Amino acid sequence: MQKLAVLFDNIDPIKGPLPNILTEYPPSMGEKVIERFLTSLFSDFNLTFIPSYFVSEQEYWIYPIFLNNLFFMNSIDKIRESLPKNILSEYKKRPRRKGRIILFILEPINDFETFSYLAATKNADLIFCTHHKSETLYKNVIDVDMCLLERHNGYIYDMPSEESLQFYDKRIFSSFLYFYEDCAIRKKFLTFVQEKKLEGDMFISAKDYGKGFFNCLNIEEALEKSFINVIFEADIFWKGRPILTEKVWRCVESEKPFIIMSHKGALKYFRDQGFKTFSNLIDESYDEIDNDKSRVKAVFTEVLRLSKLKHTELTELNNELRNVFDHNKETLKIKHKNAQQRIFEKVKNR
Repeated sequence: MQKLAVLFDNIDPIKGPLPNILTEYPPSMGEKVIERFLTSLFSDFNLTFIPSYFVSEQEYWIYPIFLNNLFFMNSIDKIRESLPKNILSEYKKRPRRKGRIILFILEPINDFETFSYLAATKNADLIFCTHHKSETLYKNVIDVDMCLLERHNGYIYDMPSEESLQFYDKRIFSSFLYFYEDCAIRKKFLTFVQEKKLEGDMFISAKDYGKGFFNCLNIEEALEKSFINVIFEADIFWKGRPILTEKVWRCVESEKPFIIMSHKGALKYFRDQGFKTFSNLIDESYDEIDNDKSRVKAVFTEVLRLSKLKHTELTELNNELRNVFDHNKETLKIKHKNAQQRIFEKVKNR
């Protein structure tokens, strides 16, 4: 097993590695979450977590920097200027450099101008890992599955349900809309659910929205108690290259069929990457509709149709999807292996 050193400026004996270079407030994370995330990401490698002042003694190393998003980072120079002297010294040893700096951007937002600048050729010595961008656009951008921790019952954003679902019967849908006010279509969906009186068919997280919805839902618990997940992306009007987010990979890992309210062709893009979808259960023709309003209407119509199915029917239809679930999990596993190998190859090809 190939060895890889992960360097940190500070390693707490209880919390584990702490975020490098605080250019912004770090994400809300649980105990040793950075260590657990990187161990999951580089599952094929023997990782050692080492103080950054030992950098010169390492054969292969990475120096990870975690960013919530791009809002507070106006220039890549802010990171370069903040690098510890020993890391910077080793980093400048071209072509004898033995490691790379990785930027993990957890929520890159739809700021393509900023991201394009960050990932430009002049910054090709950095590795950008994210999950909202098409990696085909940039040679130094790698699509990383940010749901890795969920496989070990720990979340990057660990948000427990405020009300346990153990006393609730299984429902048809789950949908995670905790912060819905930044996305008009999510708010419209909540209104639709209330108008059609579908609250009893759904586990929906909607902070302070009103009766019938949950203020906060634990992802694992809600998915376990539902048949179908309804995904609402933030930008359904996007006309650029297709993108998929962690919401999709979460369904793959949890073996849940999903409806995705996104840009046109999101499901096609999912299939193009080798995954299978759920046409025996869900009418997926909405994915082909050009007009955004018509696509939204088609999704709402399909939700209404599915809400009329009995739980026995849904159980039978989900059982028929067993081969799809197994295929998709294996495909995601391969995708994960390819991602970590790509990162390591960039470390080696310094």
